[in-house]
Amino acid sequence: MSPTPAGRAPAPAALRSPIEPDQATTSLVAAGAATVLAVASAGSAVVAALLLGAATRSRRGAAAALLAVLAASVRFRTAGLDDLAGAQSVLGLAVAVGPATAAASAWLAAGAVILVAAPLPDAPSPVLRWAPAVPCGLLAAALAAGPGPSDLLLRVLASAAGVILALGVVAAGDAGRARGLRPWAAVVLGLAAVVLAGWPA
Repeated sequence: MSPTPAGRAPAPAALRSPIEPDQATTSLVAAGAATVLAVASAGSAVVAALLLGAATRSRRGAAAALLAVLAASVRFRTAGLDDLAGAQSVLGLAVAVGPATAAASAWLAAGAVILVAAPLPDAPSPVLRWAPAVPCGLLAAALAAGPGPSDLLLRVLASAAGVILALGVVAAGDAGRARGLRPWAAVVLGLAAVVLAGWPA
């Protein structure tokens, strides 16, 4: 056995190849965390938006979700999911309560978040490719029709509709070139939502 040349001693494998989390795993964990926040209407909507960006690995998607959250916070003066749910329990659904510009802002914000949905290209199973659609649909429902437990049925229906629409967006993106344009469209909707949220009544 020939001796190892001076200065060329091999480094331990653990030092040469540090263990890093798999991208798919990171995206799935982010999607799961965003889902928990949206379902529970707890925590910061800003954090949920950032988690959506991590789940979809899209900076433009994160920007669009943050703009949607900003629109809701401009209108209700809060970015807390529990506060947004409480405000809608008292005042009514964001998409249905006037003035008309504010209601339109809520529709646009929800649409922006739904358009953030994107498939995971390297998911460990075909079903998990669709995972980011779930938190996108749920957060959109929380922003648009997020009352608390006092109107649970309405929240369930809005959440189901949001998830179905987000799944449709993922399917459409997989089928053509819309995947590249969709994040830009989401950003445009988010910007419009912010403008309308601050529009004088």
